[in-house]
Amino acid sequence: MATRCGFAELVESAMASARPLRLAALAGIGSLAGCSANPRSCDLEASAIVLYATVTDTDEGVEVELKLETGVDVDDSSGTPLSLCTDAGERLEVNGLPAKEQRVLGQIYYVIDSSAPMAIYTIDYVRDEGTISIELEMPPTLELLAPTEGAAIPRAEPIMVSWTPSWPGNTISLALEDRIGSDCLAGLGYSTEVDDQGQATIAANMLEAGKDPASDCKAWISLTRSSVAAYPKELHEGGSIEGYVKRRREFLSSG
Repeated sequence: MATRCGFAELVESAMASARPLRLAALAGIGSLAGCSANPRSCDLEASAIVLYATVTDTDEGVEVELKLETGVDVDDSSGTPLSLCTDAGERLEVNGLPAKEQRVLGQIYYVIDSSAPMAIYTIDYVRDEGTISIELEMPPTLELLAPTEGAAIPRAEPIMVSWTPSWPGNTISLALEDRIGSDCLAGLGYSTEVDDQGQATIAANMLEAGKDPASDCKAWISLTRSSVAAYPKELHEGGSIEGYVKRRREFLSSG
């Protein structure tokens, strides 16, 4: 048994008839002596906790997001979000900066307000029994050269894409994206993986028009590099430590 207190038994009985409402059920469970009403990371051994960490370098800045959950075999409550026991000194840090808690739609995230681009991110999970440290090496940054901002590109013509520098021996994700909620382009756009050699060509007619085939509308070229760090053996398997460098360029898709 990996739990340090009896919240698991309360969770099991409260959710027996309504497992799809797991988070709502957890919110209504009363506290047990020494335990929070919601499961907290200090209620579990490190080996029962899954960590998801994502660092994304975008055109607007760097986004750092961390999440803790119960493991798949922990009292049938896998995927339950965990909050840190900050009152006991627990914390998550990225390059020495403390992560702050944010709650969104039943999920618990730990984020860094602002972070300058770095080649390596050190993630420290500080617990009472010690610190678990992870190093994430980011992909090299890049500059999107073509197409130029706002360029008009007919859907019946190929799209020439170029960027610098290249990253030999690796691949890069290349996508054509529509604005969320727009009916300019049909379907979900276009995406593929290509060799990261600084240039690629998207064949003509890979984008389909939405309601009006002759209309012009805004779309985006997106390039994404990714890297993965070694997952710490002290934690429950199933998590991930991922880094992304993403660049986008707006263009005019014309009929």
